Amino acid sequence: MKRYTLSFLFSLFTLVLSAQPSLPASWTVKQQSGQKGEIELLFTATIDANWYMYSTEAVDGPVPTSIAFVSSSDYATVGTLTELSTSKQKHDEAFGVDVKVFYGTASFSQKIKPQTDENFVIHGTITFQCCSGTSCTFGEEEFEIAVTGVAGAVVAEA
Repeated sequence: MKRYTLSFLFSLFTLVLSAQPSLPASWTVKQQSGQKGEIELLFTATIDANWYMYSTEAVDGPVPTSIAFVSSSDYATVGTLTELSTSKQKHDEAFGVDVKVFYGTASFSQKIKPQTDENFVIHGTITFQCCSGTSCTFGEEEFEIAVTGVAGAVVAEA
C-alpha cells in the first residue's frame, strides 16, 4: 500500500510540475492584401477579463508588446509595427509609471514586401506582458504564417 501511495504522490508531483499555466492573452495572425505589392500581417490578441496588456511604447518598468521576425530573403518588413487598437492611458501602481494598455482585444499591423514571387512562410516571436490587479505575467509566443497569393506581386529590386 505504501508503494502505491508513494507512486501516486510522485505522479501527482510530476503532473503539477509539468502543467503549463495558461497566459491571459491568446493570439491570431492573418494575412491581408496591401498596396504597392505589399502584404499586411494582422496580429490580434484576445485578452482575458480583468487583465490588460501593455502597448508597444517602451517605458521604464513593464515589457512593451513587440513582434520579432526571423530574418528571411523571402520578404522585407516595411516600416514599424503599428497599433490598430486604441490604447488607454493609466497609472501603473506596480511600476509607478504612466503606461498605455489594452483591455479585451489588441490589434497590430506589420507590412511586408515580398522579395520572391513564390509563396513562403514567416516565423517570429510575439513578446508581451499582461497584468491584473494582483499579478503580472510575461508572455512569449512563437508564430508561423504561410504567406500565399504572392505570384504576380511586384518583387522588390535588388
